[in-house]
Amino acid sequence: MTFPPAPRWISLTLAALCVGVGLSSLAMIGLAAFACLKPAWLVVGFEAVAVVAAVIGLAQSRARLIDAPGLALGGIALAFGPAAFLAWLSVQGRLQVGGEIDSISITPWLVGRLAAGLVVGAMAAWLVLRRNPRSRHYLVRSAAAAAPLTVGAALALVVMRTGGATPLASLPGIVTGLILTVVGLVAVILLSATLHCLIRAFEMGRDA
Repeated sequence: MTFPPAPRWISLTLAALCVGVGLSSLAMIGLAAFACLKPAWLVVGFEAVAVVAAVIGLAQSRARLIDAPGLALGGIALAFGPAAFLAWLSVQGRLQVGGEIDSISITPWLVGRLAAGLVVGAMAAWLVLRRNPRSRHYLVRSAAAAAPLTVGAALALVVMRTGGATPLASLPGIVTGLILTVVGLVAVILLSATLHCLIRAFEMGRDA
């Protein structure tokens, strides 16, 4: 199925990101293969995938993303982001180069690569969701359902980090258990609604 050409800013942004990622991947391949005490072949392999994805992304940007743009950009985003995280994980975030430097942290590189993947993924989502106005309604519902979950998770994280006592601590065990059961059920319902509306939003874009 052929779609209308993507806006020019999408094509230009994709091309710029692909050039940047492609060049940084080639540099990382050289560093991991030749500058380390022991070649980091997993990093080389994942970076080779990123190079291929960058080339595909450049080709897609020149064609203005008329063939399955959401799927194409989604695949590129996965090659940029998660693949970089796996490469970072394979060396525990540092390349062992020896000498006075000893090791090099590649965490800044990971942050940049994850950011590039997020931008490409966001463009993929936007290209799909813009096709059908009904997608926006489902997206708003998904965000509304996710908001209480986000607030609750943030509050729970703050309590865990600070080690402070919760209001439940002074209640009898059975009451605490009932409250937690109800909260858990509400959380499951909200999560289900969030995912359902999000999936429907993308289905509306597919059916447009």
